[in-house]
Amino acid sequence: MHFDEYTLFGVFFVGSGIAQLVWPIWVLFRRWRPLFLLAAVGNGAIVALWAVDRIWGLPLGPTPWKPDPVGFGDSVTALFEVLLVVACLMLFTGRRRMMLRRASVLMLTCAVVVITALSFLSALGVGSSLLTPTQ
Repeated sequence: MHFDEYTLFGVFFVGSGIAQLVWPIWVLFRRWRPLFLLAAVGNGAIVALWAVDRIWGLPLGPTPWKPDPVGFGDSVTALFEVLLVVACLMLFTGRRRMMLRRASVLMLTCAVVVITALSFLSALGVGSSLLTPTQ
């Protein structure tokens, strides 16, 4: 879809997708702390790019400086990216010992599952008008 819109957008999404698949696998095999910082910076840059695109628009592409609509699914994805940045920074600084109660973990897991399901429905166009992008 992004390649159809603008080739550079497609290249960006393929590259960032590959990076987001490779770094967690790398962490599984070799715990290299600077990788957490690199992941935080990379994912933070993706969130910043998303925000710029939704607020001002990008200076390139088929519609320069025209902001894209904000959708439920992409907003949730940006939120997950922010949470990933926070987790990576905590792992980089060594603050791993935050204990959560079982009920808190269960509630957090349920919330993530529900929000992810709503995002999926939004992407499929099955959700209500509250879940679809606004102009």
